[in-house]
Amino acid sequence: MARGQAVSESTLQDAGGPHSLWQGDVSSGEVSRNLRMLRRLLRKGVPLILLWTAFLVGLGVVYSALLKPEYISTVQILLQPRQIINDGPEDGRHYHQFVIDNQQCETELALVTSQEALRTVYSALRIGESPEVRNRFDSISSTLKSLVSSSITVSEGPTTTDYGFQRFESRVRARRTGLSYILNVSYRAYDRQQAARVVGSIVNAYVASRLRSAANRYKESGPYLERRVQLLREQLVIANEGVRTGKIPEKDFRELDVRILGQPETTLGSVYPRRTPLVVTLTALGLVSGSLLLLIFAQQAKKKHAVPVL
Repeated sequence: MARGQAVSESTLQDAGGPHSLWQGDVSSGEVSRNLRMLRRLLRKGVPLILLWTAFLVGLGVVYSALLKPEYISTVQILLQPRQIINDGPEDGRHYHQFVIDNQQCETELALVTSQEALRTVYSALRIGESPEVRNRFDSISSTLKSLVSSSITVSEGPTTTDYGFQRFESRVRARRTGLSYILNVSYRAYDRQQAARVVGSIVNAYVASRLRSAANRYKESGPYLERRVQLLREQLVIANEGVRTGKIPEKDFRELDVRILGQPETTLGSVYPRRTPLVVTLTALGLVSGSLLLLIFAQQAKKKHAVPVL
């Protein structure tokens, strides 16, 4: 027994001593030496890391200075679905509001940014001639999209109108405010007035589409609803005029289940580009990437100057 225990102890000493289950293949002393070497390497490479970080930040500042400032205009739409209680004369009708589900809200969002509504606005306001649509290189994302779109070839060949409409469509946003029945429709442009005009036209196109559908539906019901069809057509004329001018009518569209909450609201300052978040992001990226590059180059140099074991 004593001889076997002595043999096992000598074997462990020859193998480098007993190892803990959590120690691994690298000893704690070697880990400490590596950490000290890493600390010395980073301390010596601080000027290079700072130089690399300053280079990235400088590129970000130049990039943000070359871009034109952009503004966002927003219009709010309130969904108010109503149910007819009595079925008497048109002037004696009254309504009762009922709850709508999330699917209907998502449907209304899709209608606001539908191809029909946006194509109408694109043609009525000649969006293809606006600076924000003509400029294909106003940001990194739009530049990459333009290069990818131009590299794709189809049998008929894409037209400039398609490219312009895609850039116009990418600037339109429609979002629901939380779980409420309020939809926020916005447009981003180089000019405040242009942004308000376009978003107003988009909302009017959406309302005109709803009015047109309601008028056609009630028209098929016969002469009993002729008065309602006439009211819908009168409001449709107002909405179509709003598509051409981009102004929200003061008169409320009472025959619809939606209500426009005021005129377009435009941001006072530019929303893009935001120089401060860009500089902070590039600073963090420069410090991390500079440290990693320094470690990679040091490791490569260490391997190159290593003495081979014969």
